[in-house]
Parts: sequence; C-alpha cells; structure tokens
Amino acid sequence: MPRRLPVLKAPPLLLAGQSTGRELLYPVATVVIGGLNSSGIAEFTLRLVLLWRWRRVEG
Repeated sequence: MPRRLPVLKAPPLLLAGQSTGRELLYPVATVVIGGLNSSGIAEFTLRLVLLWRWRRVEG
C-alpha cells in the first residue's frame, strides 16, 4: 500500500509540467518517480542475485 500512493499521485504532477503554482511540485514528482523506479529495479535484481547464489550453495 505505501508504494501505491506515490505511484498514483506523482504522474499527474509530472505531466502537468512547470505550470503556474507547481514550480516545486514538478521536481518533487520527478524525484519520487525516479526513486520508485530505481528502488524497484534494485530490489528485483538483488533478490534474483541472492536467490541464485543460495540455490547454488544448497543444490
């Protein structure tokens, strides 16, 4: 649940661009989306590497 809320709320802020009143929200939305993407990719790859490593040792 905590990851779903920023994923749903940040893209409209990012797509709105630098319109009036959103000068600070655009950079924040960019950082939020970039952080979610990078953490998701890092978690996915780290879990695969650990799984492959432990399977080789046990198998």
